[in-house]
Amino acid sequence: MPKVVLEYKEQAKKRIMDAASAEFAKKGYRKTTMNDIAKRIGVSKGAVYQYFENKEALIGAVVESFIESALGGELSSPSDKGFIEITEGSFGRLLKSMPSWFPYLLCDFMSEAHRDRNAKQLMREVDRKLVEGISGCLEDRKKAGEISPNVDTVGVARGLSALQLGLLAFISTGLPRSKAIEAWTEIVRSMASGLELKK
Repeated sequence: MPKVVLEYKEQAKKRIMDAASAEFAKKGYRKTTMNDIAKRIGVSKGAVYQYFENKEALIGAVVESFIESALGGELSSPSDKGFIEITEGSFGRLLKSMPSWFPYLLCDFMSEAHRDRNAKQLMREVDRKLVEGISGCLEDRKKAGEISPNVDTVGVARGLSALQLGLLAFISTGLPRSKAIEAWTEIVRSMASGLELKK
């Protein structure tokens, strides 16, 4: 496929995702329709369906794209920084770059996952990618001798992913972001001592 066509398709997907983000922020996940999204960018609903098979796929792409861009790949790429430094900072960066409506959208989508199989599958995919990134970071720290070789990196990563998603849910109920960061930092530091990190 020619590069120009690929670039056009990526730009079209981004326009749709930006429009979806704006509509989800305005109306919430359940009340937003694919027609609303199409109208926002001046295309037919069919054009939106060419890129996303349903609303669940679209919100999944929005959530995944946001988390990946907010974390900047730091968790999944090798780093000279230590585990505490990487992990403590990751949640702060996520919150700093997060629009105020995002925690509400995430909770909306998570609640939809209880009723809708596609939403559940997409939410699990977002979680899987978070777990992969965190466990990859932990494995790098293991190889560097910073973490005990006995640590179950996937189990720890799953706990940290659940903690991030849980704190985002509490932010949507009014928990100040500063309090969420304090909780995250305290738990990461406590976990670090249990992982037998070398100081």
